[in-house]
Amino acid sequence: MSFVAEGDREKVMHDIQHAFDSDKQFQDYQSRVLNKNGKVVTVITNMVGQIDSTGRKVLMTGTSRDISARVQAEKELNEKNEQLQLLSSYLQTIREEERSHISREIHDELGQLLTGLKMDLVWLNKRILEKDPDSTVKIKEMIEIVDETVKSVRKIATELRPGILDDLGLIPAIEWQCAEFEKKSGIPCEFINSVGDINIEKPVSTGVFRILQETFTNIARHASAALVQVELFKQKGMCNLTIKDNGIGFDNANDTKSKTLGLMGMKERAIMLGGSLEIHSKRHAGTTISLRFPTSI
Repeated sequence: MSFVAEGDREKVMHDIQHAFDSDKQFQDYQSRVLNKNGKVVTVITNMVGQIDSTGRKVLMTGTSRDISARVQAEKELNEKNEQLQLLSSYLQTIREEERSHISREIHDELGQLLTGLKMDLVWLNKRILEKDPDSTVKIKEMIEIVDETVKSVRKIATELRPGILDDLGLIPAIEWQCAEFEKKSGIPCEFINSVGDINIEKPVSTGVFRILQETFTNIARHASAALVQVELFKQKGMCNLTIKDNGIGFDNANDTKSKTLGLMGMKERAIMLGGSLEIHSKRHAGTTISLRFPTSI
């Protein structure tokens, strides 16, 4: 054992002894050893046992291959992936902050200006009603345009960042989004809340809500569903959100839809939350999106 790296000696000795005493195969075994220059390198070892007439292993022979370069490359790749995830998470946070800021600006500033403009038009209409009746018709049309513009401003602000998510939290936001989806798509949407009223951190609430929105978008565009069921429940200390539709579904293994950037983005966002996302679908049997997430990150 002298050429085995000091920190690995006890474990390697134990595992080799276990291989002698059992039917366990000693294959693809990774450990650290000292090369001829005394440098610690990582090797992968494969050994086979030789058995005597009594059926007992008396000898192990095999080879070890230096995989230090591969291990280092994997380490660097993992570090790069972690950096990319941190960067992606940071960009998502900045994006949500910008959306929230723009939404408030549109709703408050532009909304107030339009409201003021409508009040001025109403005042002007009263002043010229008796003197120039024809002009009042035009002013009424302008007031109607302002009303429609106010509705559009509120709609744009809500789509950028629903105020209900910040003001009331995730569960009311899910209820609202389900109602909005049903109203816009015409597809009945049931929401079952099995966790009651729980406190979920804002970054987590935002991520879960965006995944729900993306799922609803995919259902409306591709699923041809007649019913959508959304359920929120707790299991093994984690919150679970499932979105199930009875649409046409797709082949998880072969359908290119399962590899779209939208679904990849949803999975990546779930990882950022410290959770996971699974997609179960089958042709003509609907699709289920299962999101597991913590209440805080």
